[in-house]
This record gives sequence, C-alpha cells and structure tokens, in this order.
Amino acid sequence: MGLGMNNLTLSKIWAATLAFGIILPFWGCQSQGNRPNPVVGRSNSMILHLQDDPAGLNPVNTVGAQTASLHNLIFDHLITLDPKSLELVPQLAASMPEISEDKLSYTFQLRPGLTFADGKPLTSEDVVFSFKALMNPFVSSAPRRAELHNFEDCISQGPETVIFKLIASGPFNLNRLAINFFVIPKHIYDPLNMSDAYSALDAKKASELGDAFTDSTRMAMLDFADFFEDEKYQRKKGFVIGSGRYIFDAWKSKQFLRFVKNENYWNNKSHAPFAMQGMDTLIYKVIPDQQTALMALKSGEIDFSDSFDPDQYHDQMSGEGYDTHFGKTNVPYPFYEYAGWNANIKGHPKKTFFADPNVRMALSKLIDVDDIVENLLFGTAAPIASMVYKSRKEYAKELSPIKFDEKGAIALLDAAGWIDQDGNGVREKMVQGEKVKFSFKLAYKTGNEIRKRIGRHIQDHFSKVGIEVELTEMEGGVLLSRLTKHEIEAWLGGWVYDSDEQDLFALFHSSQIRNGGYNWGSYANLEADSTMEQITVEWDEATRMALHKKIQTILYNEQPYTLLFANSARIGWNKRLKNIGWYDQRPCYDPGQFSLAK
Repeated sequence: MGLGMNNLTLSKIWAATLAFGIILPFWGCQSQGNRPNPVVGRSNSMILHLQDDPAGLNPVNTVGAQTASLHNLIFDHLITLDPKSLELVPQLAASMPEISEDKLSYTFQLRPGLTFADGKPLTSEDVVFSFKALMNPFVSSAPRRAELHNFEDCISQGPETVIFKLIASGPFNLNRLAINFFVIPKHIYDPLNMSDAYSALDAKKASELGDAFTDSTRMAMLDFADFFEDEKYQRKKGFVIGSGRYIFDAWKSKQFLRFVKNENYWNNKSHAPFAMQGMDTLIYKVIPDQQTALMALKSGEIDFSDSFDPDQYHDQMSGEGYDTHFGKTNVPYPFYEYAGWNANIKGHPKKTFFADPNVRMALSKLIDVDDIVENLLFGTAAPIASMVYKSRKEYAKELSPIKFDEKGAIALLDAAGWIDQDGNGVREKMVQGEKVKFSFKLAYKTGNEIRKRIGRHIQDHFSKVGIEVELTEMEGGVLLSRLTKHEIEAWLGGWVYDSDEQDLFALFHSSQIRNGGYNWGSYANLEADSTMEQITVEWDEATRMALHKKIQTILYNEQPYTLLFANSARIGWNKRLKNIGWYDQRPCYDPGQFSLAK
C-alpha cells in the first residue's frame, strides 16, 4: 500500500481496521436430526452473509476488505490477479501492457467489443476518465491515490489504446494498478463532462501543491469532486454501473444488498474463476451477530457465511443434522496475527527492552503458538515464520515457525541483562543509571475475544519468567491513533492483504516510522532498509526473489513482530450449493461460480 512510499497493499491499510479486531462470528435447543434440508423455495439465487453494510459501492472513493469483494462483482480492472496462479493477467485489456524501455510508460490495448452493463461501449475514454476521477485530489480517494503515486498521466490514443505515464519505475506498479484501478463509465459518473476541464497532469500537480495550486482548473476539479461524491453513486440503482458480471439492483440499509446477472456481460462465455455467472441473483443479508448468522444458515435463511468463529466452527457445526444438509471448511488466506513490540516508546525512553532483537526473540520463544492454534483456534489456523503468504513464490520456505522454548528464552533474557536482582519476581535492568522493571502494557481492540485470550496466554507465560504484562483494551480508533504516535508499548494486531507479490517496505522500513507511517514498532535496521529498497526497484525476477527471501530472514532473526498464526476463513454453507471452489486470493471463493445442486 503505497502511502506515498511504496508499498503495503491497499487492503492492508483497511485491514488496519480489521487488524484491530477480527470481526468474529447456535444451534437451537430443537434437535436437527430429523429436520428436512431447510431450503427456501427460491429460484437460481444465493443468499450470503454480511456482518455489516459496506462502506459504499463507488470503487473510486470507497475501500475495505468487504467492500472490495462487492466492487469486483460490478466493476472490472484492466489487469487483475489470477486467483489460481497468483500472477497478473489481462481482464479488460487484451494482453499485458507493452512497457517502454525506460519502464516509464505502459501501453494497453483494450479487448474489442467491451460494453458496460447498460449496453454502452467501454472505450479508452472511460479509462482516462476513471484515472482522472481517482487522481483528483478533491475526491475522497486518498488511499488509492497513494497506491498509484508513481502514475502521472493517462492518455487515450484511439478507442482501444490507452497509455499510462509514470514518474518512477518499479516492479510493483502493475500490481498496484491491478488492485486499485477500476474502470467506470464516464457517461454515468460524469454525464455533464465536467472532468473535461482538467487533465490527469493537472490533478497530479494539484495533489502535490495543495492550497498553493490556484490555477483556474482548481475550481473545475472541485466542482467535479462535489458532483462525483454524491451519495447516489454509492447506493442508488442506475447510478452504480460497471462492466462486471453482476449489476447492483437494491440496497436496504442494515438488511440486504441485491445483485442480478449482467445479461450484457462482455465475458459471459468464460469459465474462469471470478468471471462466471452461476447464479442469476446474489443477495447479501446483513446479520451483525454470528450466533444469529449460524441459526440463519441452519434455518435456510442464508446459504453461505465465511465468518464463523473457532468455537462455533468446532462445537456447533457438526453432527448428523448438520452434516447431512450443510458443509463446512476452513480456508487459509492472506491474514496473519502478530504481537508487535515498540522499540522506541514515546514518553518512556528508558523502557528499552523491545529495542534488543535478542529480547524480542526471547519473547517469541515464550509464546506457545502451537497451544494457541490447537486449543483456542481448534486447528483452524497455522503457525507461521514469515509475513509473506505461503503460496507466493517469494515465500521463504526454509524458515520454520519459532517453537515454545522457555529455557532458551530465559538464557536470552539473562544474557541481555534482564535479571530479577531483588527477588520480587520481576526482571529489571539498570538503564541510564536507573533500575527499570521489565513491565509493559499489551494493547488490543475492545471486543476481540480471541486477542483477549491470546493476551492472557502471553501474560501467564511471561509472568513465569519474571516479565510483568498488563492487558489493555482500547477502542479501535484510539488504538490506531496511539500506534501512529508510537505511544503503544506492545500490541496484538493482524494484517489482511492481497495475494500479489509482497512488499514489506511500509511496515518495516525506517522511513515509515515518521509522518504517520505504518512502522508502529519503530523498527530500524540498515541492512533491512537497503534490502527493501532494492526490492522496490529490482526488475530481474530471480534477483528480486532472492532479495525477498533475504528480508524475510532478516526479520525472522530480528523479530520486530512475533508472528502468531495465519488465519483462515471458517466457512459454512447449505448443500443446495454446488460447484464450490477455494482460492488463495481474498475472499477465497467466487460467489458467481456457485450453482444449485439438482
């Protein structure tokens, strides 16, 4: 996700909300053993579960993990991530772009005969318009603009040719375009041609100069942004239109959203994942409470949910009554949980314990991740050694998850000088002439029961070796704000991300400690910085893969995070559905692929 530097996928920024609380997912008293399969007499439709209303349906100015899956039903990209190979492939583009020798220009040819859902043609002018809308600094698209900060201009050369101009080359630019850039119809989102009054270069200049930009085009950009931000483009039928395989049909707040098959879909012969139209209608029913959602599944009110919690999955989704009529599985996807350590705690300069990589390694050895996975998550997660997703080619397979090793941890703590000198049960050390106790606060988001239980596990294991841990619940927004200010001593969090090539720059490069960056633990290592910098500019794939493995090894040895486990989507569905498949790319399944069992 760029953040003006390079390089954390956009989903990670929005995962920060998820990251500070897994949104967690009853089986009634009545016996289910002799009940018929609870199938409501519906035609070729499917009802899926949502825990809350999406942020909106305009793909330019709304983001979020949940929202993205709905955007991908309605809208298309020029290029996209293949969910099987995890490689970039053309979507609206006829092929991957022609890249100039200096790698500062991408030329795309559109597929012939493309149309939007209303039957109107999709041309290069729509691509240019979509880029201008996104880059307009007065449109609420800052996260996506940050992702595309290396892109400068977009030019039409005939109805099927479009050229992107860049200010800096790098191997991740196409990844960022694939994930963050949707094509929207100009005739719907700019029927008055207001965006014609400024260019993409104007938008880039205005973004860089801020209030100093007083050109006459500023007012044109402001006028367009005011029009484009209208609520109708988020949720009103007829104003949310794309070229995708489904059409937005209805939204009743806190109740449901409905999507219907696009009869004009340009790719309607495809049998590829995330291109199929197995269902005529997809209905997303909003049910905030997970117990209610499980009851809805069992009663036939919904067909599918991907967000059950481990206790439900283990205790309430099995037995003859369930197994006869319902399926369940847990699908790994790019989402890991971790404990973060702040090496430079604001306001506590003498609390230096997290600045020592040997101490951080000791802490990692004190957390029994195998026990957490087995007894808290019932095996529906897996210990990990790297932040990089296991299915990626850059994943360092040679690294192994750190095992619980209390004796090894004690040896490291003793060697680092953290010793219980006065026999009070808490380790201490002289720092700048003052005795400092090894005592800290471990923060997590209010309401996250799993993290609370992990915190208690940490508190118990650490106390046995003389480390004092105080658990602190915080509202998500407060926690994020204080993390950004480096006021949090240690925290439990998680990252959800896309399955494209991983770039750890925004999380661990020392430049990201400042100015609201995502290096909340103030981690700084010259070799790590140099390696991450090389990754962002290295075009040779073999060399870049070696660099990826090098940075993973550095971080493994340094432990700025203690990696806990890779999470899974815990899924339940009605067996009226067939043609179900699972993928490494979020959301791990394709609702358009499903069909009804005969």
